[in-house]
Amino acid sequence: MSKGTIQLTTDRLVLRRHMMEDALLLHQNFGLDPEMFRYSGWNPYASQEAAAEAVRQFMDSYDDNHFYGWAVEYDGRLIGTIGAYDYDPEADSIEVGCSIERKNWGKGFAGEALRAVIRYLTEQEDIRCVKAWCAADNIGSRKVMERAGMTLVSTEKGALVIDGREYDKQNYRMTMLLVRKAEASDYKQIMEIYRYAQDFMIAAGNPNQWGHFYPAPELVKADIEQRVCYVIADEETVHGVFALFGGQEHTYRYIENGSWLNDGSYVTIHRIAGDGQAHGILRCAANYCKSISQNVRIDTHENNTTMQRQIEKAGFERCGIIYVEDGSPRIAYQWTAD
Repeated sequence: MSKGTIQLTTDRLVLRRHMMEDALLLHQNFGLDPEMFRYSGWNPYASQEAAAEAVRQFMDSYDDNHFYGWAVEYDGRLIGTIGAYDYDPEADSIEVGCSIERKNWGKGFAGEALRAVIRYLTEQEDIRCVKAWCAADNIGSRKVMERAGMTLVSTEKGALVIDGREYDKQNYRMTMLLVRKAEASDYKQIMEIYRYAQDFMIAAGNPNQWGHFYPAPELVKADIEQRVCYVIADEETVHGVFALFGGQEHTYRYIENGSWLNDGSYVTIHRIAGDGQAHGILRCAANYCKSISQNVRIDTHENNTTMQRQIEKAGFERCGIIYVEDGSPRIAYQWTAD
């Protein structure tokens, strides 16, 4: 169920619901500064009355669980606004817009707020696609969206006319990744992803976990044929791969320096890898597994510190040490819904 505009916090910011006291600052620091609406032509805070009415509309909309409108606070002071609008249920998409007062430009506040809102919309509100746009001349906004992980998908020549001047409109998008079972036609991309992962681990000082030998082509083909191979993809291409197994994992029967969180039935993630072009591969796989099982297990090499961080960030707890087929140790993790 959607929650709408809830309070969000970041390292430096608080994103909260608007209050009537915001109206004066919005008028003074946004409505009276032409730079604030130079590239949008949109100024809902031009007068004190207009600013008050805008805030009143925000507040009246908070009963709607599909309304998203935040005041951005830093050190207890209002410095900006951010919102999400025009939800399209068919496309499962929504548009975001953010504005930070000029004296706080260049401090990373816009990107910090945008990342928090994107995470909330996609991970908690389960909205698949977040969109935004800006004038091509607005270099600052372009950098904010790109650093937040959004991708430029199109440019509309002369689509914006503001104060008699034409600007190209640049459209950005972040589409959440989806999990599906791999098909034989995915094999080439899957092997390219595994090769990228092998090279990455070797370069990162972890040459022994996979080297250039694991997973072997025959194993990957078998995973696909047995329908245990899953790919993680967006609308255009495959970005990640993993194998998913139900039932007891025999190498998990013995664990030392700890214990599993419980003895309940579980699924196990193996052979997970990404192409380096999309963020959140492990989180996407973990969320899929969490949706189908009360318990999820995974293991990784002690030298694979990148994977360890991602696993722990996805909510898994370190349980102890297990040993794989060749007798080498792995750090074992489990997530449980209990």
